[in-house]
Amino acid sequence: MRVLLAPNAFKESLTAIEFCDILAAAFREHDPRVEVDAVPLADGGDGTLAAVTRLWGGSIHTFPTEDPLRRRVIAPVGLDPHGQRAVIEMATTSGLALLAPEERNPLLTTTYGLGLLVDQVIRMGVEDILLCIGGSATNDAGVGMAEALGFGHLDSEGNPVLPTGGHLRRIDRILAPIPSRVPETLRVTVLSDVINPLHGPCGAAVVFAPQKGADSEQVLVLDRGLRHIAAIWERDLGKAVAEVPGAGAAGGMGAGAMVYLNAHLVPGARWMFEAVGLEERIAEADLVITGEGKLDRTTLDGKLPGQVAALAKKHGKRCIGVCGIRDSDSTLELHEAGFETIIPLAESGVSKEESIRRAGEFLRVRGRGIAATLIWP
Repeated sequence: MRVLLAPNAFKESLTAIEFCDILAAAFREHDPRVEVDAVPLADGGDGTLAAVTRLWGGSIHTFPTEDPLRRRVIAPVGLDPHGQRAVIEMATTSGLALLAPEERNPLLTTTYGLGLLVDQVIRMGVEDILLCIGGSATNDAGVGMAEALGFGHLDSEGNPVLPTGGHLRRIDRILAPIPSRVPETLRVTVLSDVINPLHGPCGAAVVFAPQKGADSEQVLVLDRGLRHIAAIWERDLGKAVAEVPGAGAAGGMGAGAMVYLNAHLVPGARWMFEAVGLEERIAEADLVITGEGKLDRTTLDGKLPGQVAALAKKHGKRCIGVCGIRDSDSTLELHEAGFETIIPLAESGVSKEESIRRAGEFLRVRGRGIAATLIWP
């Protein structure tokens, strides 16, 4: 029996690596002969840094930088063994989780700290940056990041503009640093499964800013700011990116990365699947186990576990979904999409908070049950 473990992270509880380690131990305890192929996955959100660093056989290093309100923080960066490739999670410097609920206001937050982090790895000689942009607290279109890299954003009187989402409309002119601190040879790949444009009814502000603390009036201010900065980019830097799918990801960081870092945007799950050779590994497996915090109808809208199940179905493989929260109303749809069964970590009646707190313990128990009833009945 060859079992492929291919999970996403369980938000606020288990990393994809922890999931794999716990289940692999449970299966081998049941039968030491089992072959476990562990492939921790990520799609550009939480857990991508750890998964990619492990894939590279690299190590995680920490650097001083700033949070969305420009307070000092320490952030991790994953480096390959040769120090030529780096993986950075935007959330570690510009993430919503770094702010208390009452501090969340995308008019005031900035990606300056992300820029400080990027600048440090460039100075180390890194040639290739993988930038994961999930979980942001910002809506500044990457202007803060650019400021930290030496770009200047001036108002109509030639004064510097504060690089936050609420000040984008004040920008009248952009000055690129000479010489540039972003080498022409630098390769930046942005991982995100968001396909929204920069502004408009499906843009960064309208769709995502309310999740970051913006009210309806602030959303309008932010959207106008994004529309304005897009015009300034096109005029001063020759970059027309507002309509590129993914430009609106992470408060416009998708667009900002293209403008300031000459970045290439790719779907996070697709990049990861190709990097680990997932389809080939599914074809060699007898059973595939995937999962994340919640499995429901939205799982089938391009989310990572849904894509894993689709590949398993394509190759005629059994696929089990493990989750923290199961939506029983979606069971039939999930089954038709390739999931043989959906297994929640905790029994019914256990609160969400307890399920998160005891996720590892519950997974060990579930692992023994899966081994005894579904793999070796």
